[in-house]
Amino acid sequence: MSEHARLIQENSSAILSILTSKVWRTLASVGGILLRPGFLWRRAAKAQTPAPLKDSAGGPPVSGHHTSAPPPESVRKADDQVQELQRGHGPSKGAPQRTLEELKEALRHVAAKLQPPGTKSPLFTIVTPVYNSKPEWLVEAALSVFQQTLSDWEWCIVDDCSQRTEVDSTLSLFEHDPRVKISRLSRHHGISGAVNAGMQTATGEFMCVLDHDDLLEADALKRCAGVLQSGYDAVYTDEDKISESGTHLQRFCKPDWSPEYFRNYMYIGHLLCVRRDLAIEIGGFKTEYDRVQDYEFFLRYSERTRRIAHLGEILYHWRSVGGSVAQDQQAKGDLAPLQIAAVQAHLDRMRLPADAREARSTHVVRIVPRERVVKPKVSVIIPTSTAPPVLSSCLASLSERTTYPNLELICVHSGARDSHALDLMRIHGAACVFNDDVLSSSDAYELGVRNATGLHLVFMSAAVEALTSDWVEEMLYYAEQDDVGAVGGLILTPDQIVQQGGIAVASRSQVEPMWTGHESEADGCFASLKTAHEVTALASTLLMIRKDLFERSGRFQADRLTGGRDIDLCLRLLSMDKRNIYTPHARFLNHTADSESLRLSSTDSEILAQKWSAIIGAADRYYRPYDFGVGSIDAQIK
Repeated sequence: MSEHARLIQENSSAILSILTSKVWRTLASVGGILLRPGFLWRRAAKAQTPAPLKDSAGGPPVSGHHTSAPPPESVRKADDQVQELQRGHGPSKGAPQRTLEELKEALRHVAAKLQPPGTKSPLFTIVTPVYNSKPEWLVEAALSVFQQTLSDWEWCIVDDCSQRTEVDSTLSLFEHDPRVKISRLSRHHGISGAVNAGMQTATGEFMCVLDHDDLLEADALKRCAGVLQSGYDAVYTDEDKISESGTHLQRFCKPDWSPEYFRNYMYIGHLLCVRRDLAIEIGGFKTEYDRVQDYEFFLRYSERTRRIAHLGEILYHWRSVGGSVAQDQQAKGDLAPLQIAAVQAHLDRMRLPADAREARSTHVVRIVPRERVVKPKVSVIIPTSTAPPVLSSCLASLSERTTYPNLELICVHSGARDSHALDLMRIHGAACVFNDDVLSSSDAYELGVRNATGLHLVFMSAAVEALTSDWVEEMLYYAEQDDVGAVGGLILTPDQIVQQGGIAVASRSQVEPMWTGHESEADGCFASLKTAHEVTALASTLLMIRKDLFERSGRFQADRLTGGRDIDLCLRLLSMDKRNIYTPHARFLNHTADSESLRLSSTDSEILAQKWSAIIGAADRYYRPYDFGVGSIDAQIK
């Protein structure tokens, strides 16, 4: 028996007396917030200190110019014991019994001011499957539940026929709280069966799953409930990992809902909160997908709703211990067959013409477009105001390396005629459109579109060459989907360094190429460079779009802009509820660092900021480089 379990057993009478008391039940009704370190003495000192200032928008308190009175010695000792419990360690060896009594006294002192629990059905259900859990980690998980600032919850714990006797004795410490429901299964059902059993006993409107050894932030349920009550059907949060010693590490600051990314990689993780009735309606969790059951579950759930929100706050702490995926990605064995089966079933239900295959990167699914029967014409438009040395490489990569058979190459040559450029166009079968005046890239693209006969358009810089032979097929797979706007690929420098994998846009602050500086074969942050995913914008250095959608969306509108018209187009597509997609499986080499989308004047920046203030957030919705320590700012939107 562990030292912590022994201490729990030795003090079980005292603990049970608290848990069965009216004081504890009343305390539990407000989520146990009094157990947070420092809360007891701060509450007692509140009458002696001025209230914290609030900002004019009614936001969180801001710093004032006052200090709280120090806590009494007896309460400070009780605080110390609570902190020890939260770190996963029992009371210090040899600690006097009076410390526990002081805690009881402190609780009684403030509990009289709390409201008793209500009798209506709870708003939130927490489901926790338990199997041979370590008592100290289960107690820590319990503390994180009882400390929730939202008190309107129930906790459905399912013991999946644990063989360790201390599991049952530990669970008995919690079941005296009327909000805790404990089910003890007579045989082992596995994690999906256990979660489903918890869902059947649940009555909450919303639900989430808390693993038996993980921790919730105190505001987790309150923050998620606020989002769900505003009309969303699901919300997920950021997370980090917590070591056995209690150290927080590997924070994962996730993008906003990115269905393409999710098909390739299980990035949602924890904390995920959903509507319980919809979870039951789709059949709950499937036992045949145990080990990837949460991934398979949310693939099905996301097929039923697009109202999926992301809370960019770390509200869940995933325990990183030996034998867990949090510490070792191979801890659950080879998950690839299960992941591939889950994604393939999803693709089939969505009627997407692609096959799910194993990728080289761990836990990544490679989605491969199926062989095409119909091959619509694709018009590639290339501005060629001069004949740079790389124009030959650009055209050769299209006429010789690219395997797609139905390409229309259109070179828009503006300014003085260049016989060498004309020779290259004839050699590679490209049509040429002339304009006597020198045109910007966007104006040249516009002129090319008027002469294009393809159903799909590709805007390509003359300095870009295709590296992958099947890049058209890869990009067409996405461009043909009704809810997709623009599609771009992975653009590299000549020394095989990532130049951009999409463009990030933030309100009045940043226009930034994504993942600049990574090695071409790197996985990127959480497989971001190995998976197709949504992006805010794409550069017209290389961009594919359906011709009818390009015209319907307003084309490259000047609208007083001298630069950034490709950014403007992509933001317009977002306003039309379209997804802009980056795919790493269409690779290109850019022989220059030039990109019109990143050459924004202060006037252009101001126009974009004002025009799209309803779409652009404080940070880019799909890219948070300040959390990953990569990326550089190349232009400013002020």
